[in-house]
Amino acid sequence: MRLVDADAMSKRYHNPSIYDTTDLDEMLSYEPTIDILQWISVTERLPEPEQRVLACTETHCSNGEIYKHVTTAMYEDGNMWREDSSWNFNDFDNLENYDEEQDDYKIPEGWWEYTIYNDEEGNYRIDDFVTHWMPLPKTPEVNNERY
Repeated sequence: MRLVDADAMSKRYHNPSIYDTTDLDEMLSYEPTIDILQWISVTERLPEPEQRVLACTETHCSNGEIYKHVTTAMYEDGNMWREDSSWNFNDFDNLENYDEEQDDYKIPEGWWEYTIYNDEEGNYRIDDFVTHWMPLPKTPEVNNERY
Protein backbone atom coordinates (compact mmCIF):
# COMPACT_ATOMS: atom_id res chain seq x y z
CA MET A 1 0.00 0.00 0.00
CA ARG A 2 1.22 3.49 -0.85
CA LEU A 3 -0.19 6.40 1.14
CA VAL A 4 -0.24 9.74 -0.67
CA ASP A 5 0.17 13.11 1.03
CA ALA A 6 -3.28 14.61 0.41
CA ASP A 7 -2.22 18.07 1.63
CA ALA A 8 0.52 18.23 -1.00
CA MET A 9 -1.95 17.04 -3.65
CA SER A 10 -4.57 19.63 -2.80
CA LYS A 11 -2.01 22.40 -3.24
CA ARG A 12 -1.26 21.19 -6.78
CA TYR A 13 -4.74 20.19 -7.96
CA HIS A 14 -7.75 22.35 -7.15
CA ASN A 15 -10.44 20.06 -8.57
CA PRO A 16 -9.34 16.39 -8.65
CA SER A 17 -12.86 15.29 -9.69
CA ILE A 18 -12.17 16.41 -13.27
CA TYR A 19 -9.60 13.62 -13.78
CA ASP A 20 -10.71 10.22 -14.97
CA THR A 21 -9.30 7.05 -13.32
CA THR A 22 -6.39 6.72 -15.76
CA ASP A 23 -5.34 10.31 -15.20
CA LEU A 24 -5.73 9.90 -11.44
CA ASP A 25 -3.47 6.82 -11.38
CA GLU A 26 -0.84 8.68 -13.37
CA MET A 27 -1.20 11.77 -11.23
CA LEU A 28 -0.80 9.75 -8.02
CA SER A 29 2.37 8.10 -9.28
CA TYR A 30 4.14 11.49 -9.10
CA GLU A 31 2.83 12.59 -5.72
CA PRO A 32 4.85 12.58 -2.48
CA THR A 33 4.09 9.75 -0.13
CA ILE A 34 3.75 9.52 3.62
CA ASP A 35 6.10 7.05 5.25
CA ILE A 36 3.81 5.26 7.73
CA LEU A 37 5.51 2.58 9.76
CA GLN A 38 3.53 -0.09 11.54
CA TRP A 39 4.56 -2.60 14.18
CA ILE A 40 4.91 -6.16 12.91
CA SER A 41 4.36 -9.02 15.34
CA VAL A 42 7.28 -11.44 15.63
CA THR A 43 4.71 -14.24 15.34
CA GLU A 44 3.73 -12.84 11.92
CA ARG A 45 7.25 -12.56 10.49
CA LEU A 46 10.81 -11.64 11.41
CA PRO A 47 13.06 -9.06 9.76
CA GLU A 48 15.90 -10.07 7.48
CA PRO A 49 18.99 -11.10 9.47
CA GLU A 50 21.18 -8.13 10.43
CA GLN A 51 18.58 -5.57 9.31
CA ARG A 52 18.56 -2.77 11.87
CA VAL A 53 14.98 -2.20 13.10
CA LEU A 54 13.03 -0.77 16.01
CA ALA A 55 12.06 -3.51 18.44
CA CYS A 56 9.35 -3.42 21.08
CA THR A 57 10.35 -5.45 24.13
CA GLU A 58 8.65 -6.44 27.34
CA THR A 59 10.29 -6.87 30.72
CA HIS A 60 8.28 -9.23 32.93
CA CYS A 61 8.90 -8.47 36.61
CA SER A 62 8.46 -10.89 39.50
CA ASN A 63 5.63 -8.72 40.91
CA GLY A 64 3.60 -9.21 37.71
CA GLU A 65 4.39 -5.79 36.25
CA ILE A 66 5.24 -5.65 32.55
CA TYR A 67 7.34 -2.80 31.21
CA LYS A 68 7.56 -2.07 27.48
CA HIS A 69 10.62 -0.58 25.82
CA VAL A 70 11.58 0.44 22.30
CA THR A 71 15.15 0.06 21.09
CA THR A 72 17.15 -0.28 17.90
CA ALA A 73 17.91 -3.93 17.34
CA MET A 74 18.46 -6.65 14.79
CA TYR A 75 17.55 -10.29 14.52
CA GLU A 76 20.02 -13.10 13.80
CA ASP A 77 18.78 -16.42 12.43
CA GLY A 78 21.74 -18.48 13.73
CA ASN A 79 23.32 -19.04 10.30
CA MET A 80 25.96 -16.26 10.34
CA TRP A 81 29.60 -16.49 11.35
CA ARG A 82 30.98 -13.57 13.34
CA GLU A 83 33.79 -13.05 10.81
CA ASP A 84 31.23 -12.63 7.99
CA SER A 85 29.06 -10.20 9.91
CA SER A 86 29.35 -6.46 9.44
CA TRP A 87 28.46 -5.97 13.13
CA ASN A 88 30.56 -6.17 16.29
CA PHE A 89 29.09 -8.86 18.54
CA ASN A 90 29.62 -9.26 22.28
CA ASP A 91 28.29 -11.66 24.91
CA PHE A 92 28.91 -15.01 23.25
CA ASP A 93 32.59 -15.88 23.30
CA ASN A 94 32.03 -19.37 24.65
CA LEU A 95 32.92 -22.84 23.47
CA GLU A 96 29.41 -23.88 22.43
CA ASN A 97 29.41 -21.28 19.65
CA TYR A 98 33.01 -21.88 18.54
CA ASP A 99 33.77 -24.06 15.53
CA GLU A 100 37.42 -25.18 15.29
CA GLU A 101 37.13 -26.11 11.62
CA GLN A 102 35.79 -22.64 10.75
CA ASP A 103 37.99 -21.01 13.44
CA ASP A 104 35.13 -18.66 14.18
CA TYR A 105 32.07 -18.17 16.37
CA LYS A 106 28.57 -18.80 15.06
CA ILE A 107 26.26 -15.93 15.99
CA PRO A 108 23.41 -17.44 18.02
CA GLU A 109 19.83 -16.99 16.90
CA GLY A 110 18.07 -14.17 18.69
CA TRP A 111 17.61 -10.46 19.03
CA TRP A 112 20.56 -8.13 19.51
CA GLU A 113 20.60 -4.50 20.63
CA TYR A 114 23.22 -2.33 19.01
CA THR A 115 24.81 0.33 21.18
CA ILE A 116 25.88 3.43 19.30
CA TYR A 117 26.85 6.08 21.84
CA ASN A 118 28.62 3.88 24.34
CA ASP A 119 32.28 3.38 25.21
CA GLU A 120 31.95 -0.32 24.48
CA GLU A 121 30.28 -0.28 21.10
CA GLY A 122 28.80 -3.52 19.86
CA ASN A 123 25.82 -5.83 19.84
CA TYR A 124 24.45 -7.24 23.07
CA ARG A 125 21.82 -9.95 23.39
CA ILE A 126 18.34 -8.71 24.30
CA ASP A 127 17.21 -10.70 27.32
CA ASP A 128 13.65 -9.33 27.32
CA PHE A 129 10.76 -10.64 25.22
CA VAL A 130 10.69 -9.04 21.76
CA THR A 131 7.04 -8.82 20.71
CA HIS A 132 7.05 -6.53 17.66
CA TRP A 133 9.40 -4.79 15.25
CA MET A 134 9.30 -2.23 12.45
CA PRO A 135 11.78 -0.96 9.86
CA LEU A 136 13.61 2.20 10.79
CA PRO A 137 12.23 5.35 9.17
CA LYS A 138 14.28 7.05 6.49
CA THR A 139 16.69 9.62 7.85
CA PRO A 140 15.85 13.25 7.06
CA GLU A 141 17.65 15.04 4.28
CA VAL A 142 19.66 17.93 5.70
CA ASN A 143 22.21 20.31 4.29
CA ASN A 144 25.83 20.17 5.40
CA GLU A 145 25.53 23.00 7.92
CA ARG A 146 26.51 22.24 11.50
CA TYR A 147 23.99 22.87 14.24
